[in-house]
Amino acid sequence: MRRRVGGYRSDVSSRNSPTAAPLPVGLRPTRSRVSPRVALERTRRRWRSPAWAEQAACAGQTELFFGPAIETERERLDRERRALAVCATCPVLAPCREHARQFRESGIWGGESEYQRRAALRRAKQTSS
Repeated sequence: MRRRVGGYRSDVSSRNSPTAAPLPVGLRPTRSRVSPRVALERTRRRWRSPAWAEQAACAGQTELFFGPAIETERERLDRERRALAVCATCPVLAPCREHARQFRESGIWGGESEYQRRAALRRAKQTSS
């Protein structure tokens, strides 16, 4: 039975389906529905922090290393200066820097900003070529 639904033709009857038109494959709901709490726990189990992260001087200071979406240039520079001061005292500076370069992290990692990491990766690529 062909029905006209919302300006589109559909081979699916609205009596047999919760939606009048079938959803594209990528938008169909998964078979098992989980609560947000369960989904969060699954995500935590999948993502494990690196072993060196427990020894990092920056542990628990997320807002210092990742600025808000809206901040003035002066606030950003001040925040980054304080973050780099923490990095200077960190015992795991080198593995943190390597992690940030490998995974293209945002924010301050390993004593480098995103701009400094991109520049370092460009230099490394040029010297290897």
